[in-house]
Amino acid sequence: MRDNKTVRYVFSVVCFLLGLVGLVFVVTTPATQASRPLYGANVHPWADFQSSVDYVAMTPGMGIVRYDEYVLTTSVLSVVAHYDYVKSKGLVSDIVLVQPCCDTNLMFGYVRALAVAMGPDRTPIVEILNEENASGYGNPWPATTYYQALYAARNALSQSGQHNLRISMGGLALNDTAYLNATGIAAGGAWLTDFGNGHFYTKGGNPTVGPLAPDDLDLAHGGVFSMTRGISSFQRIIPKPLIIGEWGWQTGEMPEGQRASYMRAVVSLARTHNVYALIVEEIGPGDGAGPNMRSTASWVAFSEAAVQ
Repeated sequence: MRDNKTVRYVFSVVCFLLGLVGLVFVVTTPATQASRPLYGANVHPWADFQSSVDYVAMTPGMGIVRYDEYVLTTSVLSVVAHYDYVKSKGLVSDIVLVQPCCDTNLMFGYVRALAVAMGPDRTPIVEILNEENASGYGNPWPATTYYQALYAARNALSQSGQHNLRISMGGLALNDTAYLNATGIAAGGAWLTDFGNGHFYTKGGNPTVGPLAPDDLDLAHGGVFSMTRGISSFQRIIPKPLIIGEWGWQTGEMPEGQRASYMRAVVSLARTHNVYALIVEEIGPGDGAGPNMRSTASWVAFSEAAVQ
């Protein structure tokens, strides 16, 4: 009997000590942090592609480039060459934007050829169209037709035998959650994209809508409130990591100091909402990344905020 009491006593002490160890571990282990977003900029192959990529790559905190490839004028081999150049600069996850206008057969053929040309060792994100809900580029596409385009792209990957590419929906213009909802309904809940994607602008910050209004020239341009609402809506509707594929269009009309503050605010917002990638459309004067963005207060503010 005494031996049993001794065993029970020792067992109780051991359990108590293990409990203390577990409590200390819980108290001293830091909480899991949200994944750090990828930061970067849009560059355009028809512009000064190499110098733009070089500048993004040499900037601390930058890790991603989004670049356009227009299917009717660009071969898949040039896409692979651009991809390899981006990777040679150490950028970790570039996005190829493909836009075979208005034809799902073109979409299927191009994505299949691209997958084969990329081979098993290249892993870009392939973005299917740009602002498919807005005017330009042969758009808008009805949501049901756009779903068919996504289906064609996904089917092309399957038939190519190369499953390394990831598919992103095209970035929607102007926080268009109605279009996003309609696409989701067409998908029947079976989203065929690996990423949500939005372009978070106010009415004055999108070229399809018109020039800036005077009340757009403030910190909210683009804007922090609008972006917060848009991010929350996207993440509620589509259960995929979110790419902010464009932001900051026409902010060159802002006073430079004010624009720098805006850059910092958006980086903070992206971190708070666990955004996958934050890709600026305009830093320096003119559209897209490039030599014009060098040494601007905005680019410095963006890159400094990204590494904090």
